[in-house]
Amino acid sequence: MWGIPFILIAGLFVSISNLFMRKSLDNGGDIKAFLVIQTFLIFTIAVCLNPVRTSHYHWSSSMALFGVAGGIVLAWLLIALAKALENGPPGLTFASLNASTVMPSVLMVLVFGSAFNYFYTPWNAVGSIFVLVGLFWAGWETKAGAQKEKWLMFLTIAFFLHVLRSEEHTSEL
Repeated sequence: MWGIPFILIAGLFVSISNLFMRKSLDNGGDIKAFLVIQTFLIFTIAVCLNPVRTSHYHWSSSMALFGVAGGIVLAWLLIALAKALENGPPGLTFASLNASTVMPSVLMVLVFGSAFNYFYTPWNAVGSIFVLVGLFWAGWETKAGAQKEKWLMFLTIAFFLHVLRSEEHTSEL
């Protein structure tokens, strides 16, 4: 019942966050302070959504370790994202990062297959190829030389860390 409103609110906040981050970069600002504030707000909202809302404060060591692992992956993801944003176009960087959310479903199909009702049709593959080719074709002419290579390296790191982080969230469900 609450899933769709939370998804819509999360989508709205992600869009606003990306807009503010891009405006900060366009005006010559630094991305590090923005990411620290964003991470603190995410932590605060997560605590308010579950333990405070349900009044359930039970400690679980396995969940704490899972959270620490997820936090480490998120920290490296944000560092790679910040470096990619400093070296490349913000719009294409966020588009590429958002495209990485397709990868967990592909990995689930490859690992578990149809035995667990994970299907990936040839049409899904064609669509994924079009998305990836379009993203990199659009961005290939934006930067030249070493800066483009640095951007592509940090974007690739952020892409795979985002896939890993999305895979962690998928395995929680």
